[in-house]
Amino acid sequence: MDLPGFFIFANNIIHADDTLEGARPVCRRVDSEGQPWPCKFWTNEKGGVTGDLGVRYIRGCVEPVIPNLAPDNPAVLVMDGHGSHFTLELLTYCRSIGLHVVLRPPHTTHILQGEDVVHFGVFKAKYHQNKMMLLAKKVFMGKRRLTVADLLLACRDPWEEAFSLGNCVKAWSEIGVSPFTQKVYWDLLEKKKKKEAIASKANINPENLTIEGMVKIMFNIDPAEVPEQPTVGGRSRKRDRDTLHSCDLWDLPGGATGEECMERVRRKTEARQQKEAAAASKKANTAQRRQAASSAANEQGSRVVSALVHTVQVSYLTRANLEAALQFKGIKWDKKELKPALVKLLQDALALPSDGPIPVLVIPDPPAPALAPAPVAVPAGDADGVEDESENLSEEDDDDLL
Repeated sequence: MDLPGFFIFANNIIHADDTLEGARPVCRRVDSEGQPWPCKFWTNEKGGVTGDLGVRYIRGCVEPVIPNLAPDNPAVLVMDGHGSHFTLELLTYCRSIGLHVVLRPPHTTHILQGEDVVHFGVFKAKYHQNKMMLLAKKVFMGKRRLTVADLLLACRDPWEEAFSLGNCVKAWSEIGVSPFTQKVYWDLLEKKKKKEAIASKANINPENLTIEGMVKIMFNIDPAEVPEQPTVGGRSRKRDRDTLHSCDLWDLPGGATGEECMERVRRKTEARQQKEAAAASKKANTAQRRQAASSAANEQGSRVVSALVHTVQVSYLTRANLEAALQFKGIKWDKKELKPALVKLLQDALALPSDGPIPVLVIPDPPAPALAPAPVAVPAGDADGVEDESENLSEEDDDDLL
């Protein structure tokens, strides 16, 4: 099915006035008013596909163009194994609207994804040709750069041609899905037979041309004899620790929106959220401790500075009090500096008198923390029988309280 394009730009690259009327690529499907569905745009920090874009793509480019989509009138969406295609939010939303998600096997987009096999090849050649022609026109007009609006205009016709009905049918045929011929499987099998025939003709063991065979020859290691990683619940410990990958999900019964896949994604998502919450809590506690330590240092620095009346007294301070005083005065210093350097910094900042007698330095102690009031003991017995004294206050007492 032809769907609207979804273009992602970095922040501050594209603006509303860049999407000129008639410059945006459209798809062959039309809306309720008979107008072709235009492409959609989104921006983020790096202009790349992030986990939150999956649901935005479904809502903006898939759900609106499938008529009467509902749980009792479902549709199937085939996608590659990018992480944004099987987030818990996306799978939950797709199940709610009747959209079944099927993931392609990992590392097969170059042979199983129609966009890679047909569409993008057509698009890129035409797009670069249009871009060069537009740039040539700009040069004749005394300009040397193409704007975002120019790039969209250069993209429009190539995109619509690349995803034309003929190319869509060709792509589905090339990957063996419509008609369902399993063409890719038979092509791979034919290539394997050719390799085996060439190896046999050269008196080479065909197995030596595989990765396992090469490892055995180069390192004298039999991959079959390498001990497997310890597993937890049938999966390796490494995979159990890693981020969820499409390798874990693509072949599960019911596809990505099936019960087993949903449960795995939910379990991984909840574990990640708990880990993130713990990390956020730890970060907040660390920031709180640092803030408390900084406040305490400022208070101590205030007491130290107020106690100093002679420049020589600065040299009597401990390093901790020196640093507290410097922080209170807003003076930056290197943690690696020795105490004499800190003394000189504080003396220069305070400019205390250097003549006369040197009084004894007395730094006041920090105030003792306030004690919490002792709880009032309730007499033993029937607590319900204790009268509320506030109810027995006279009106005059009420006025005093107010």
